[in-house]
Amino acid sequence: MLEISKETIERLKKEYPVGCRVRLIKMDDQQAPPLGTEGTVKGIDDIGSIMVAWDNGSGLHVVYGEDECVRTDKKPVLEYDSRGESGNIFYILGKLLKIMRHNNKGTPWEITKGRHEAICKRVFAADSYEEALAIIGEDVELKDTSK
Repeated sequence: MLEISKETIERLKKEYPVGCRVRLIKMDDQQAPPLGTEGTVKGIDDIGSIMVAWDNGSGLHVVYGEDECVRTDKKPVLEYDSRGESGNIFYILGKLLKIMRHNNKGTPWEITKGRHEAICKRVFAADSYEEALAIIGEDVELKDTSK
């Protein structure tokens, strides 16, 4: 079993507070919920496992150093410059796809691709740049670095 420091336990408690939402990325257990299953964190135990009440009813812990999950209630930040090339909506959509692929490791590509395509359709149908940004902002926190 992996030794874990008190500092690591405290970091995990801050990173995964009780009540936050997570998505399962990797779990090597025959009884594991399907990858992509979401759940609510109940706490961190003394060996660093994240205790989760999975939406499918499972209660298996995410074992520190072996299994993997990501928070779903904390939006990643996407930086862009509205006055420069990185303010182009196609550039922003490309960065969004990279973020989605990184944050959804373990989720089948078809699911991530399908979600990105749905966002793109809504963005392309938007009546304004601001409306397009609002749609993208549903999945990421947008930060305009020109301001």
